[in-house]
Amino acid sequence: RYVSNHKKLEIVKELRDKWIDRTQRKEIYFVPESGGYQNSLKGDFKIIFVGQWEITDVRVRPTPSTSDKRERLEGVSGIFDNDLVKFNMEVKWRRVVDELTLQETDHDDCSDATEKALSFLQRRHSSSAWAE
Repeated sequence: RYVSNHKKLEIVKELRDKWIDRTQRKEIYFVPESGGYQNSLKGDFKIIFVGQWEITDVRVRPTPSTSDKRERLEGVSGIFDNDLVKFNMEVKWRRVVDELTLQETDHDDCSDATEKALSFLQRRHSSSAWAE
């Protein structure tokens, strides 16, 4: 399923609004994959988030892919093994589970996003990482 950058950014804005209200944080991080078509998302982020919506508390930290998907997922597998990630059980996670276990799916965005977020949190917060 194709989702436009504008729709993706609307989803990020909705998540941002919930997260800011819930945690009282001053800023949040948006960690997209860098390179290729993802560069258009970075450009649209600046135009829409900052230019149109005047939202400046979201920091974009694009991260490159330096190895294949299996190696990247193995690199964050210890986080799952040590129960450092807790998923919101009110959400259906079947697609994420399928992608994280390298099942055949039509897209791999969930596994890429999960790996990128966890890698970012590992770098930023040493050995602690979490997800809601």
